[in-house]
Formats: sequence, structure tokens, C-alpha cells
Amino acid sequence: MSGNISKSNLNWLTYNTEICNVCDSVDECFSQDIVFRLYREHHLQKIHEIFSDYEIKSKKDSDNYVCVKIRHFTIGDLYQQIYQNGGDMFLNRSDGKTYYIPINKKKYRRMFNSLSTRMLANLPPNKKMDILKSLSQRCYMLSGGRKSSEESLSKKSNKILALLQIPIPQQFFEDERRKVRLIVAEIAKIPDIRKSVENFADLPTKKQYSILHKVCEITAKYNNIDVPNLMFLTQKQIDKDEGLDEWVAAEAYAYEKNVCINTDFLKKIDGAQALSLAWHETTHVAQATADYSKYPVVEEMFNHSFDFLQKMSDTYIFHPQEKIVYALEKQFIENIVENIGIKTNDSTFQYSPEYDVASQYVHRSLKAKTR
Repeated sequence: MSGNISKSNLNWLTYNTEICNVCDSVDECFSQDIVFRLYREHHLQKIHEIFSDYEIKSKKDSDNYVCVKIRHFTIGDLYQQIYQNGGDMFLNRSDGKTYYIPINKKKYRRMFNSLSTRMLANLPPNKKMDILKSLSQRCYMLSGGRKSSEESLSKKSNKILALLQIPIPQQFFEDERRKVRLIVAEIAKIPDIRKSVENFADLPTKKQYSILHKVCEITAKYNNIDVPNLMFLTQKQIDKDEGLDEWVAAEAYAYEKNVCINTDFLKKIDGAQALSLAWHETTHVAQATADYSKYPVVEEMFNHSFDFLQKMSDTYIFHPQEKIVYALEKQFIENIVENIGIKTNDSTFQYSPEYDVASQYVHRSLKAKTR
């Protein structure tokens, strides 16, 4: 191994990569050349910067994410450097994979437990991010530890909400609003879209799929990402998905590079709301995979380390990804109604409470000062 990795780069690796190697023992694991999984393709450039002295090989995995192998740099080499800088790693024998434990995790956990909600709310954004990362559920891959941690965090949801009030760059939100206008303008050009939207519930399933897939395509285009895989699922199929928590009302959801829409729910809503489901979930795929390097604080807020916030009902709606999408969704539907020229009904704006809360969050975040 030649040269040390800086602490900032080790932190970056901890929060922006996953280790793909599968091993039966610690000895086997630590002797393997490390393979990283990247959720954002532009992070490959950062990998080349960190490991400039090494041969790097990359390829797409079965989920279409970039996996990068660092030749002659082992998991043991990375462990040694992370441990020396106050972090740790462990091998989960149930799946044979190695997981990170964040650098300075104990320090930030102590801050979270000891500081009042008001003091946490007044911390600088970078400290809020560090504390949130230290709470990441990726540190608790064993079910017992994960469940215990989730129960403990649920009792302190007010503290998490205080940490989530992070300034959003004004220009970022203006860019997103412009993106919505462009997406809707292109959706409005779909042949017979007005008639299709007005009679959406009565359309054959194949036609519904075609329209919503087109919405996914257009949304992906303006976010510069691959078109996600759209899946129509019944409520019965969704109920069998062990990855969803019982409290989740699964009208639609996204995971990895997939968008899932509940066909039973499509029977209860109007066309404008149906279009918004496809746009909403494709936007989530973009948040998790697109290049937001122009706005580092945003890309950090959209990091997979914060996925644990979506596992708890008290913090789900306050997840930065959810807040920003709900704040934009109202505009999306209003633009759809205006551009296509359709009438609204009770289901068109059925998420108005979520829109109001999200708008307040964004309003406060745009006014907040970065310190």
C-alpha cells in the first residue's frame, strides 16, 4: 500500500460508497482487493483522485450501479486507516459483507444524546450532517441492533427534526422548479394526453402503463439519469414486500432504480394525481443517483446514509428528499392542470396537508443562514 488516505477522504468513502466484497471470514475478507459500489456515476472521478496510485477497474452491476475494484488495495488496508482515524468496520457473517462504522461515531452520538433540541437546531449545517450520519442505520445491519436503535431514535424524533432543518440553496430550488415546468411542458405534448388524463381510471392497464412510463422517461431525461424500471403492483403483491414497513401507505414507492405503482390505488385517483406518482418516484430515483455536485449540501442531504429516516413514521415526512419533492409536487399538479386544461376533483390535491408542511419546511430552509 502506498500513501495514506486523508481523514476527509475516508469520511467521503464511508458515506458515499458500499463495500461489495462477500467473504466467509475476516482473514479472507481483509486479503481481498476492495470493490466499492457507487450510487452516483460522477463519484467515479473522486475514486480516481483518492486512489490515483492504484489500478482501477470499473463495471456496472446487475442493478446498473458502478462497481469499482482497486487493484492491490485490500479491505484490510482500508480498515487499518479507518481505525486509526476513529472509525471501524465489521463483517456481518449472515451475508458475508463488510460494513462501515462512521468515524467519530461515539463523539457525535454523545452530542445527540446530551444536547437539547434547541441547541441541536442551532448547530451549523455541517455538524447537523455529521450527527445525522452517526445515527445511520447502516451501522446496525444485524436485526436485533437495528430494531433497538430504531426504537431508541423514535423516542427522540424531535431532536432528529431539529437536525433536519438544513439550509437549501435558493438557486437549487429555482433550478428544480424550472425543471418541473420543462417536464410538464413535454408531458403536455404526449398525443391525446388531455383525454387520457381525464379518463385515466377507465383506461386499459396497458395504456395507463404506457403513459406513466412516458412520464418516467421525461422526468429522467431532465434529471440526466437512466430511465427507471416501472413496475405495476397490486396491493396484495405490495403487502408481501418485507422491505416496506407496516405503517407505509404504499400508493407508490421507489427503490434502487425501480419505480413501483399500486394499481389498486390508480382506480381511486384522477389522472393528474396518477401522473404525479410517476413523476414523484422518478424524482426520488434522481435524488439518489443524479449529479448534484453543483450543490454539495444538497447531494449530502440526499445521501443513502439518511435512508434510515424513512424507516420511522415520525421522521419519514421530514426526510429532506420527501420535503423537497412534496414542495415541488403541488407545482407539478398545478402546471399539469393548467397546461393540459383539465378539471380537478377532490383527489387531485389529496396530499394538500403534506404540501403545506413541505412548503413551510422549504420556506424556512431557504431563509436559514449557512454558518
